[in-house]
Amino acid sequence: MTEPWIERVIREAQEAGKFDDVPGTGQPIADIDQPYDPAWWARRWIARERSREATAELAQTVERELPLLLGGTVEDDVQQSPGSPLSNASSDSTTAP
Repeated sequence: MTEPWIERVIREAQEAGKFDDVPGTGQPIADIDQPYDPAWWARRWIARERSREATAELAQTVERELPLLLGGTVEDDVQQSPGSPLSNASSDSTTAP
C-alpha cells in the first residue's frame, strides 16, 4: 500500500522541522478536561472582547491621568500624538468589529 498524499506532505514537513516552533508545543490543550460546550467559541470571543474593552479603558485612564501623576511634565503634543501606543490602543476598540 502506498502512503497517502497528505501523510507524505505531513511527514516531509516534520522531517524538515516546519512544526518545531509551533506556539503551544508541549503545552496541554486548554479546557481539555472540561465537558463539551457547544458554545465554547462564543464564550472565548466574549472573554476576548471584554479583555479588549478593559485594555482600551485602561489606556484612556492612563492618557487622562498621566500628566497628573507626573506633575504636568508630559507635553500635550507627545501625549496626544496619533502614533503613540496609548492612542493606538484606545482607537483599536472603536474600530474593532
